[in-house]
Amino acid sequence: METAVCVKGIIKKQNYVLIVKRSMADEFGHGEWEFPGGRVEISETPVDALVREIREEIGVEIKEAQLAYVSSFFLKTDLKCFAINYTISILSDELKLSAEHEKYLWVRVEQLDEYLPKSILADYNSFVTLGTNVISVI
Repeated sequence: METAVCVKGIIKKQNYVLIVKRSMADEFGHGEWEFPGGRVEISETPVDALVREIREEIGVEIKEAQLAYVSSFFLKTDLKCFAINYTISILSDELKLSAEHEKYLWVRVEQLDEYLPKSILADYNSFVTLGTNVISVI
């Protein structure tokens, strides 16, 4: 099994969270909603990758980033991603999506369950509920 390290940016504005929908043409997770981010390149630190991925995927610069939690999920049956999730603030609300995504939404926190895959939502909810990076393993 192959593994990858990914970074994700959780961007909140008042009681809203930014999510992006993967393009139907994308190789992984096409049509699924997620937090913006992507793979860490071999020569990058996670923070460098976060800055690059947010710039590439939604066209904005990061003002601040704080480690939130670490999670894991399968991108495909033989590729597991370990995701380092950060809460971030951005310098502008004027977003420009890359070709990897076809849409973005600012959704109320309580609406995330209507969009995010269950595994992503469960890890996010554990972080919000517990206020730490503790993730349920049961």
